[in-house]
Amino acid sequence: DDLVDAATHARQRAYAERQRKLARQRSAEQRCARQYAEAARTCKQTLELVRGKPGEARAQAEALSRAIVDKMIGEQDLCIRMLVDGAGDKASMHAMNVAVISLLMGRCFGFIEEEMQDLGVGALLHDVGKEELPARLRHRDENFSPNELRVYQEHVEAGLVQARRMGLSAGATAVIAQHHEHADGSGFPEQLNSDRMTMAARIVALVN
Repeated sequence: DDLVDAATHARQRAYAERQRKLARQRSAEQRCARQYAEAARTCKQTLELVRGKPGEARAQAEALSRAIVDKMIGEQDLCIRMLVDGAGDKASMHAMNVAVISLLMGRCFGFIEEEMQDLGVGALLHDVGKEELPARLRHRDENFSPNELRVYQEHVEAGLVQARRMGLSAGATAVIAQHHEHADGSGFPEQLNSDRMTMAARIVALVN
């Protein structure tokens, strides 16, 4: 009887521990989902501020980058589960997804705080130049005419104009300038190879 009681108690304790673990996991997932949704809303607001209030847009992008690192990057498994393409505003969700994955990679590569900040801001704003394009040309299509492709590619230069208006750091600006370059030199606009790209830009170009 004592052995039966001991086994029963052990099963009960194991069950209770599993329930506590599941509750902690659900709580963490819900917290991460709230943080991600809040960050996505802030990202959308930031992009909307760029044209009219570039200084505020820069400050908000810098604050959002710090918040992602402080609140989300430490829970990378949960963070990755939050990555989505279909929910909410397409531009801001893409910016968020690129920023989160890029910052996870930056952490793996041992980036210091300043490098993480440049990486995060650059990733969040890498497509800021697309705000100047007609909506139908904001997403590359294999059926673009040569002229449409040229207009699409001009979003990089438009992004640099906005980066200067916002007063972004050199590191964040380089990400915007180089996020469509490729390691083999086949990208645009400057056909840079990996040796001429910053590490942060190489990460964002790969993730993008």
